[in-house]
Amino acid sequence: METKVETSSSTFMIEKNKQSLLTLISIAFSNIRSRINRYIIIIIGISLVTILVLIIRGYSLILVIVENFQINESILIYNTFVTVICLGLVSISVISTFFLAITERMEEIGLYRTSGARSLDVFLIFEIETLGIGLIGVILGYIIGLILLLVDLIRRWGVDVTVGFFERHQIEVMSFLVTNLALLIPFILCVVFIASIIPITIASRMKVINTLELRI
Repeated sequence: METKVETSSSTFMIEKNKQSLLTLISIAFSNIRSRINRYIIIIIGISLVTILVLIIRGYSLILVIVENFQINESILIYNTFVTVICLGLVSISVISTFFLAITERMEEIGLYRTSGARSLDVFLIFEIETLGIGLIGVILGYIIGLILLLVDLIRRWGVDVTVGFFERHQIEVMSFLVTNLALLIPFILCVVFIASIIPITIASRMKVINTLELRI
């Protein structure tokens, strides 16, 4: 049996008691598109963390290549400390945003439940939504970080020297690009996932009667 549910964010089909992952992903990304302005603070925060980490790691690589600089323990501790503080702020932002979303989206949660969605389905919709926001923030921050890094190198060295540096160290540069993208995406998404578990779990376990009471 299929039930058609309409919300302010999307129109979708929910197969009662048997929601496919593809359907849940579609719902989650429809929600992201319609509420992107609500998540702008989280996206900016994640982007800034990504930019910061990328620039720190980028200049560390440049120092090692150009000046044979040895990165000591104190520098590693400082870089780690700054990164942890930024990730902590992002986590707080994620938690506060989704706790607020619980009260704002009571009608939507109620519609999910009355249409046959299980607690797990609601949890997955919100969690996929959260991870999608995190992915947008990481990719946006990665692109902006690379652009800022490149612009600053050109400002410091000039175009010819910068191009020459990349030509001489193609392997190191490609390794830097691939490694950081491969590390940042799962790392930051893991932080976002953990930060969102509590508010999303609360939302997913709400009964229909509770959503109606909170709306009143």
